Amino acid sequence: MAKILKSFDRYIYDTIGVSVSSCIHTKITSLPFFILDEYHIYKVDILHKKCILLVSKTADEISPATIRKHVEIVRDKVSQDVIFVHPAISSYNRKRLIESRVSFVVPGNQMYLPELMIDLREHFHAVRSRRSKFSPSTQVVILYMLHNFLQQPFIPSDLAKDLGYSNTTMTRAFDEIEAVGIGRHDIAGRQRLLSVEDGRRELWHKAIDYLGSPIKSQVLVRTISDELRRYQAGETELSHHSMLAETRVKTFAVKKEDWDFCKRRDLIEEVKFSEDAKYQLQIWSYAPELFAENGSVDKFSLYLSLKDNEDERVQLALEAMMESIEW
Repeated sequence: MAKILKSFDRYIYDTIGVSVSSCIHTKITSLPFFILDEYHIYKVDILHKKCILLVSKTADEISPATIRKHVEIVRDKVSQDVIFVHPAISSYNRKRLIESRVSFVVPGNQMYLPELMIDLREHFHAVRSRRSKFSPSTQVVILYMLHNFLQQPFIPSDLAKDLGYSNTTMTRAFDEIEAVGIGRHDIAGRQRLLSVEDGRRELWHKAIDYLGSPIKSQVLVRTISDELRRYQAGETELSHHSMLAETRVKTFAVKKEDWDFCKRRDLIEEVKFSEDAKYQLQIWSYAPELFAENGSVDKFSLYLSLKDNEDERVQLALEAMMESIEW
């Protein structure tokens, strides 16, 4: 029984980013004996709304008509929303439950919570209002997770050392990731742990809407000092992962601190027009060398830097590059 409750909590959190609290086994003595004999009954809070879980004691499937009858009996007794929980319901019976507006959850598979829909819409609106995109440091954590997926669980203090951020910044990053329902967040002693049991592809798809281009600004230059650390980027790098033709002006990504250093020392010759330029420099919001390989930016960051490019050739090349990743 503990397993299905844990699966229920996890599924609700992973799917809609809502934590289930106050999951308490209870006995409602006013209920008929056949209900008490058929179900484990729990009180839960979902979005501060009290609900009753009817968790079947058997793995055998129950007919939708019987479920509806039992839910109505319990709802009439407790005057609260009642959610039927079962490890498996056939697609046909799920359809019949939805037609009858019976709330149910099949952990890891499907949920239907019509009585909570208004509250859920308000919850999602609040989350979107708080943050539409991750901060650069949080984006770096997601990229680190993608590149080091097998090193789970992730711990803020360890990431701070590896990525060059403060512990406080990494803690805020974990807060942002938790707020949008990505990964599993646990506490072990004083350590905060973050893990993702789904694959890298699933992590990427869950995070992509919150990830933005790393480019803060771009400049055209005629010459580049050897003192400027730079990493091949943009369409120049994309051409090496696809059939896209390489552009005349080569593109490189640089860290803002390195750019500022070279600019203060007049080591860069900027120009205004592309016909006068030999290079295009992208100044990034995080250090491109964190995930660079063989002098080139990583594929995930490259994708993010070009995903809003309206050139159809670029979009096709990006798709080809992402399909080549060994997830």
